[in-house]
Amino acid sequence: MIYKIEIENFHSIRDPQVVDLRVHASAPHDSDRLTRCWRESAERRPKVVAVYGANGSGKSNLLRVLSFAAWFVAHSFVAHSFVSKPGSGIPHHPFND
Repeated sequence: MIYKIEIENFHSIRDPQVVDLRVHASAPHDSDRLTRCWRESAERRPKVVAVYGANGSGKSNLLRVLSFAAWFVAHSFVAHSFVSKPGSGIPHHPFND
């Protein structure tokens, strides 16, 4: 489970941005809406997250980051990945002024 992600130079996100889903330690412990970040962790995070904002604020790019991260973890170091194909590169779109 992702509880914190840092983004920089990806699509329209040029400067470093941090999305931290951890909740403050003072949040009620009796809520079933929160769970531990990992087993035996004191840090907690919400079980469900919604992303909202104005048009053009970066919601779709956040989803692209998550999609890229999922692809990278699943396929970047296996035999059929870009690592074994010289010159194929990593499929990303850096920020372009």
